[in-house]
Amino acid sequence: MAGSFQAPAAQVYLREAGLSFNAEHIDVLHYDHALRLLLVVRRHSISIYNEADGNQPPQEVAITEGPPILAAGMSLDGSLIALQRSPARLEFVSCKSHNIFVQGSWKGKSAIIGFFWAAAADCDFVMVTRGGLELYTLAADRQAMHFKSQLQHPVKWWRYSHESRLVLLGTGELGLWLQAYQLMPSGITKLPPFQIAVSNSSAKADPSAAMPHLDARDVHLMTLYGRVYCAYLDVQAGKLLLYRFYSDAIMLQHSYDMPARGVQYSICDNLLLVFSDAGVVHIIDVDTTASAAVSGPQAFYLAHQGESELPASSAPSVASPRAPVDFDARQSMKAWRIEQPNLILDAEHGAAWRCAVDLGALAASEADAAVLVGVLLRRRVHAHPGVDICALATDVVKRVLVDRAAVTVIRCIFDAVAAACADAARRPASAARRSPRGPTRPVLRPEAVLEVIVWLHEEEAVDAPYIQAVLAEFEAACEACDVPILARMRVLSLDVALQQGHTAQVEMQASMQPQLASAEVASRLEVAGTCQELPSSEQLALDMSTGLKRPEQCCKALLHQGQVLRALRRARKHKVESLPPSAFLLAAAEQGDIAVFGAVYRFCHDTVQPPLPEYPRILAEYMKWMPEACRMQAMSLCRVLIKE
Repeated sequence: MAGSFQAPAAQVYLREAGLSFNAEHIDVLHYDHALRLLLVVRRHSISIYNEADGNQPPQEVAITEGPPILAAGMSLDGSLIALQRSPARLEFVSCKSHNIFVQGSWKGKSAIIGFFWAAAADCDFVMVTRGGLELYTLAADRQAMHFKSQLQHPVKWWRYSHESRLVLLGTGELGLWLQAYQLMPSGITKLPPFQIAVSNSSAKADPSAAMPHLDARDVHLMTLYGRVYCAYLDVQAGKLLLYRFYSDAIMLQHSYDMPARGVQYSICDNLLLVFSDAGVVHIIDVDTTASAAVSGPQAFYLAHQGESELPASSAPSVASPRAPVDFDARQSMKAWRIEQPNLILDAEHGAAWRCAVDLGALAASEADAAVLVGVLLRRRVHAHPGVDICALATDVVKRVLVDRAAVTVIRCIFDAVAAACADAARRPASAARRSPRGPTRPVLRPEAVLEVIVWLHEEEAVDAPYIQAVLAEFEAACEACDVPILARMRVLSLDVALQQGHTAQVEMQASMQPQLASAEVASRLEVAGTCQELPSSEQLALDMSTGLKRPEQCCKALLHQGQVLRALRRARKHKVESLPPSAFLLAAAEQGDIAVFGAVYRFCHDTVQPPLPEYPRILAEYMKWMPEACRMQAMSLCRVLIKE
């Protein structure tokens, strides 16, 4: 962690958030997620820092001196600040007039353990008491609270997430039973209760040992990919458990090995960053099927001054945001407050940071390549300016193929590529055009992956059987996601099969798989026939061109096979005008049949404009292309026709 240690690359680093505050004599430090304001509460005043303009001096609100303040929170319209000094009542301070009014719980029956502002149906403010949730509306003059209703529920501890509008209540003697309510403008929804699976290894050795309990510090609400989770670190089992909230159930969806203590969570571009008190961080992507973290544990670093916006993957040297500074993470984390999704407040030094993930360092890491490509392609483009995510993913694909990774790994990578292409195809193009930031996610086109495979084939970086297996997996992945198969991919498959002498395989595929048919494949079969790589390739190319309704190519194939009259009939039927009469006359001359040559001449003479010269002249011109036996007959015919 010290400044003398030089790491080659850090996948996670901290950059300045542009927000600094006076850290002296702070009673309460509260970050308002809705308004993106930081409230620094002291005994005599409240300093309000605007995150959008951290360089400006804070707004100061004077408050009366009294008992220490336990909690603070600003209304959603920014007009009032609620303060809690005791479990009996709350104070509400006007930001403009500094007027104060107080409010206790309903009939003073229950102790107040917290509060939060809401924008729910017929509810502006929620008071959390030992007896449940009390819902209030704010008076029109902003000088009083009106009680509306109560959601009765015994509460041992609570947590609220403004991002998901979800409040989580812990109940029971040990706080293990959880009840969630979602407060939305459309109404308040009560979700099914659930219980956290807490390990109790000490009970096996000592049955009389106390059962573990939960409090608000043990669970965290977070939103990843638009899905709401409850995170719990089971220290005894060394597991990080993520429970997902559904409308009708709460289920344990992810479990990760996490041998750490004192963790805090941050979210960067839907990647879950788990910071432990050991001064390391784990990177988790819940959208993968893997049961392990993408990367970690590893050190994280502070960006250099003035380089906080520079992507580490584009830095010219190790003197980049990835390089360490004089920073002791273990000591600094003791004063940290991580506010989700991505803000770190240092209450000791009055500083604020944001987490960033260096995708270049992540792509170059030893992480599981089968997971890594999918992780890269799920990132949002605008969240990583200056980083070519598709190029990074292509490099990973190339590295994996050169290393001859297992086919199962290759298939996972191709599944991720095809899924990204299919997702991009499903998104309306109009939505992408309306977005000022362009496409949301990067799309690694199949053409880019095919270029890598072509390079491997041309440079002979791997052997032909491996290339054939890779192409088969790529084609299967594309078909599974309804991504069109590239014709060049089919051609390359034919090349690799012919290179290995698998002529029977090529013949079977070309004749029995209609989806293989394309102009490029037909042309490749014609070349194979010319080079005598495949004996039946000419007929296969003809059949494919016929099925593709390519009359010109069919005529050329028939002429190459010596079926002149058949080619002529096809040209007449489909009105093929791109082939000159000389092509048919030359083919007839090479065939060595005077009758066929005459039939071709008569057809061309009657249909082609301008008409062909007289027959004796044409016959004499093409005589040199005829076989020796036919040439004497042609000369005799010419003499007779000239005399006539």
